[in-house]
Amino acid sequence: MEDYRLEQTGQEVQEILNGAATKSELEAESLRIDAINGKIPSEASDENQLTDKDYVDGLVSDEQSARRDADADLQNQINAIVNDKAVVNLSATPSPIFVGVEKLITLVATSDMEATSIKIKKGDTELASGSGFNLTGYDALTPSEAGNTTYQAVFTIAGLNKPATKNVVAVYPIYFGAGQAYTDAQYQASAKTSPAGTYSVPVMNDGDYVFFVVPSTMTINKATMSGFDFPLQAPTSVEIEGVFYKSYQSSNTYITGTLNIIIS
Repeated sequence: MEDYRLEQTGQEVQEILNGAATKSELEAESLRIDAINGKIPSEASDENQLTDKDYVDGLVSDEQSARRDADADLQNQINAIVNDKAVVNLSATPSPIFVGVEKLITLVATSDMEATSIKIKKGDTELASGSGFNLTGYDALTPSEAGNTTYQAVFTIAGLNKPATKNVVAVYPIYFGAGQAYTDAQYQASAKTSPAGTYSVPVMNDGDYVFFVVPSTMTINKATMSGFDFPLQAPTSVEIEGVFYKSYQSSNTYITGTLNIIIS
């Protein structure tokens, strides 16, 4: 039997030598190994040449497929990193707004990386679409109850979607004023999510009390005037147009004038 040099691991060679391998089997194994090592024997029958070529083509095809998969995996990793580094934002103004009052909401989506697609949505409703670094959309909103309306911007960057969300908050009004009952609180503060802020309260008559009437979900913890405590009585529960409120009444009465009161 002829001596064949097999470019293969010692374990595989030993397995072949230990078996009852025929010359043709060893030749076939040698051809397979040569094919793996990128060599095709020059002396082979037409049948073997065809077989060897097909075998090599198959190996090359498998290697190309594996490389394509590896390249695709690498590109996916790069895309994920690029997408993760992108800074996206969605703004919505004005907010907060009053329940039952229509407001035109301006929505601005921005990204520090160019997006192939930008979409602004409210739920399943698409409000605007485009591409690039920014997009502006609008929505006429009339909230029926207090709470959040959520808007979303979806940016397609490096082939992946990256969202940004923003809530527009709807609130019930805060009332304030002076008189003898909470119904005398005729002034309405701007839309606020808490009662904190400065209030200029006109006192029209000597001996009037000051009232702050806030939605039941809000609480006044402290009030001051000119740096001193402005004492308030414990709140009472009242109802205004079907909405529950807390009415805070000042502990003292005041003379005619304007009181600048800070609530925190």
